[in-house]
Amino acid sequence: MANQKDQNKNDQKNQNSIKDNDVEESEIEEKGEVEEFEEFAEEDLNYDEGIFEELEFENEEAQKKMEKLRAEKLKHRRALKKLKFEKEDLSPNGLDIVKLIGFNNYAKLVFLYGGTTLYLPQHEKLIERKRRAYVYDVYLGYGSDIKKTTYVFGLSESTVRRYVADERKYQMNKRLKERKKQN
Repeated sequence: MANQKDQNKNDQKNQNSIKDNDVEESEIEEKGEVEEFEEFAEEDLNYDEGIFEELEFENEEAQKKMEKLRAEKLKHRRALKKLKFEKEDLSPNGLDIVKLIGFNNYAKLVFLYGGTTLYLPQHEKLIERKRRAYVYDVYLGYGSDIKKTTYVFGLSESTVRRYVADERKYQMNKRLKERKKQN
């Protein structure tokens, strides 16, 4: 219990220090510019070109107007694809993320996931199954003594019992899947 409280305090301190620090230019700027994603942009433009090629007009004047419009559209689309954002365009949260992962990686995230909701699980959730497995192994190491296990980890008996039951269920399901693969 004490370890978990200490971990929570350290996590909170780390989060506060990230929020409290001003992001300086040297921390944001990296070697080189943001990587361009030309292949994606070109695929998009080529798709549009294919649509225009399918259109045919009997009237030559209408055909010329459409070709001119097509050329203008492609010119402007290419110009838009080449626009890049800079650190001045970022929100305070964006600056915090840039500070953690770098400007190039932030640009990649924006390009690939911009406009979507992205859920990032807490560290504790990512290691939850491993934590249960570890407690289960220690429990077995102590000869299935629940009292010793609860004392060592500072957990309640009900939590240790839940971890043991969950891990047994997980291992049993794992064995069943392996048997199905063999058959």
